[in-house]
Amino acid sequence: MSIIISKQGQNAQKLNKSDFKKSNNYLNEKILEKVPLYLQLRLENKVFKIGRGNKKWKWSEEYKWDILPKAKKEFVKDGFNENNIVKKVKLLKKNNPNSGSFVHFSNFDDLIRITEKDPKLMAKLFKELFNEKVEINYRIDSFIKKAKKIDKNAKLGTPLFGYIMAIFNYEKYPVYRNKTFLTIRKLLNKDKEWQSLSLGEKYQKFTNLCLEMGMYFKRNNLLKEVEVKGVKIVPGIIALDGQDYFYILESVIGNNEKVNRNEKINDLKNINKSRGKSLRNSSKNLILFGPPGTGKTYLTVNYALNIIRNDLHYCDNKERKDLIKEFNDLKNKGRIKFITFHQSYSYEEFVEGIRPVLNSQGLNYELKKGVLNEICLSAVNDPNNKYILIIDEINRGNISKIFGELITLIEEDKRLGEENEITAILPYSREKFNIPSNLYIMGTMNTADRSIALLDVALRRRFKFIELMPEYQKTGLNKKKIGGVNLGKLLQRLNEKIEIMIDRDHQIGHSYFLKVKEGSKESLEEIWYKDIVPLLQEYFYNDWEKLEQLLGRYDETRKMGFVVRMPEGKIRSVFGNDGAEEYLDAVIGRIHKYNSNDLVSALKNIYHYD
Repeated sequence: MSIIISKQGQNAQKLNKSDFKKSNNYLNEKILEKVPLYLQLRLENKVFKIGRGNKKWKWSEEYKWDILPKAKKEFVKDGFNENNIVKKVKLLKKNNPNSGSFVHFSNFDDLIRITEKDPKLMAKLFKELFNEKVEINYRIDSFIKKAKKIDKNAKLGTPLFGYIMAIFNYEKYPVYRNKTFLTIRKLLNKDKEWQSLSLGEKYQKFTNLCLEMGMYFKRNNLLKEVEVKGVKIVPGIIALDGQDYFYILESVIGNNEKVNRNEKINDLKNINKSRGKSLRNSSKNLILFGPPGTGKTYLTVNYALNIIRNDLHYCDNKERKDLIKEFNDLKNKGRIKFITFHQSYSYEEFVEGIRPVLNSQGLNYELKKGVLNEICLSAVNDPNNKYILIIDEINRGNISKIFGELITLIEEDKRLGEENEITAILPYSREKFNIPSNLYIMGTMNTADRSIALLDVALRRRFKFIELMPEYQKTGLNKKKIGGVNLGKLLQRLNEKIEIMIDRDHQIGHSYFLKVKEGSKESLEEIWYKDIVPLLQEYFYNDWEKLEQLLGRYDETRKMGFVVRMPEGKIRSVFGNDGAEEYLDAVIGRIHKYNSNDLVSALKNIYHYD
């Protein structure tokens, strides 16, 4: 159903100079430089990559224009009194989108609880909050101070008040996001100056910025009416236009790293998800890539044996211990070499270099051949057999530094005996050097590793890539149950959330849960707390609010959730009332440690909707 909020200039809130008395014209070049991109996104429906997995992203903020006017009409109707205030507060939660786009749902719990405990006082506080004769920072700070007399541990953050004020008057008050405000703060070089602001002062600063930005759009007549998903987006709603721009600005700047990572991944040539087909048409340069725990290193054994035995199905129906024995035998014979790249790995270790040697005569320096040089010589001298060099974590090394001028030689048509054969002269020994055609180079690459963004373009052009993602059916994980917990469903639900919250490259692989011993709750407990939880804490480093969204807030009575929030009283006891204000708006927590029986109950709740 379409909804028209206003026509440009007709229904927009009239703003006078007093609305900007604290804005100080903060619109510098850094703030305004993304305006052209924003106009393309909002007005022309352009697609832009900002790191949400490998998916393309486009402007989809129409819900604000749709929900806020409807919610306002119902919220302000009949005023606020002790008989209707509980219903009004619950209405706020009801009108928050299922995704929690305005404010996370956990923010409403304390508000509803204290309102039910003292509706008379809360009705009075809401009336005071909406008294526009008083500046907004004083109204918010006063609300918090008085509401905490009902419950001193009630969590009432700036995003909650941003949502309440936007429902009250979306033309003058913006919805608020902490990350958006922090982004603006950095762009304005106000980190130190604004660090100790009260919650009310933060919102006042943000409101003034949004009003200023919205007026900038209006003065320059930059916005026009568009329709998105049946909702007519009409310009002239000053606070809403300004907030929307700052949110997009934060999304673009805050996800630059993700953009780079995803563009690198999307640019990988010859990705073929069909593993069998990829092997049949296998390049002599192959990389297995995917999130941690998807079996990349594990599968190098199978790929190597299939290649050497020249049989796509050689490893089918064979015991793992037999495959490992055969693999190790080939390593001992020099047919397979296995190395791991790291940040300090060098050309001297890989190709050749002068290294110190300690003998009876003291310290001497000798020219030593590297791993690549050794296996190439072996392959040249044994042309009827295939040789394989496996490079684990290939993206963690400095490719230009390690391969040097030899990166060109690994191309199939540049190898020894091929049509476009190239010979290099090694810098230390001055020997001629070629890559033989019977040498296969196989690498593995962890997509959750940030260094993937630095993956050398020359390397990407010369390798074929096979993506390995979490498997639930083929691995039998969907049928594996521990104490009633379906490990496949649990992992799938976690990965669905992670893909939305970060991207698909940070999913959790199936191999973690495959290590859980059959029927053992204790084994599940060990894997969960020693493997899965540390990995998630690394992904969401110090972002307890997102971890809470992923795993749930700890509830001792219902035995569900994992994130235990630090009580406000604890924060105040450490920093004092004045120093604590800076940290009250953030979620500070820890992971609750269940015993093995209670853990089963908590894990079930992750993939159940009840």
